[in-house]
Amino acid sequence: MQIDAATATVIAAIVGAGVGGFVTLFGQWLVTLFGQRLTRRSEERRHIRQLVVQTAIENWRFTSDAAEKLAASGYPVDRYPLDSFVLHMLKLSEVLDERRITPELVSKKLREVYAVTEAAGEEIRKHSEAQRGRKET
Repeated sequence: MQIDAATATVIAAIVGAGVGGFVTLFGQWLVTLFGQRLTRRSEERRHIRQLVVQTAIENWRFTSDAAEKLAASGYPVDRYPLDSFVLHMLKLSEVLDERRITPELVSKKLREVYAVTEAAGEEIRKHSEAQRGRKET
């Protein structure tokens, strides 16, 4: 069976259009799928950060109320700013990003959390002492 040039051109155009259309649709599907995944992950992270901040605020309020009661009874109490509570909860929330939570991972993450919290506390103390020194002079 012989195919003349015009028929071959039409067949080639149809096959080329079909392959091109398939590649375009597949590419768009991949872009859409990847975009949806990025959007979903971004929304999850935003939600986790909102929970972190809300939890830190509640923890700060509870701790501040307890500190006020202790201070009223004459017991000296260090009070930390809200940002130290946010840092603590933000670092702690990293455990939620892990796919598998194991006792070893929890121990490691908690050590990191406490190291960050202690570093923040030390900087806060230094800053507070510097502020007190400025007010006295």
